[in-house]
Amino acid sequence: VLLAYAGRGAADGPPFIRLAGINASIAGLVIAYPDWKQTDVPPVPYPPCIASQDTENIGISDCLLLNPYEGIRLFRAHRHNVRNVTGYPIWRGIFVDMCGDIGRIENVHFWPFGVDYKPDDPFCQWVNTKGVAFELARTDWQYIFNTFCFGYGIGYKFTRT
Repeated sequence: VLLAYAGRGAADGPPFIRLAGINASIAGLVIAYPDWKQTDVPPVPYPPCIASQDTENIGISDCLLLNPYEGIRLFRAHRHNVRNVTGYPIWRGIFVDMCGDIGRIENVHFWPFGVDYKPDDPFCQWVNTKGVAFELARTDWQYIFNTFCFGYGIGYKFTRT
């Protein structure tokens, strides 16, 4: 279990975990944000929980992301493999852009883990209107299998970059 405190209030800061090398991977982690409060509306931004840029063959598997502002950001992370990830990223779950070779996202489920979910709760309403579970921009042959999201304004967003 990793507790993420760094970056509170700075969405563009360095990620909590940066997969910086070719063939870098993480597995079996629970990453929680102890300063997160369901009463903070709008939610306090944080940098991405996990990010990779200018890499190849990175892996993220068997992880639980408890209420990060942004879950996973992959930019020019070719042949990424994201598998068996659950959680409830607040603003955005996964973002993929400029992936020049086959990326894989499998068995990823985003729904209210660690949240007292009520449709009329102000926090839940914020995520239900502004949250995006999966956002895909420029990516070649992205493979997505067995994904699920609940409680987001947009489930799957396709963005032109």
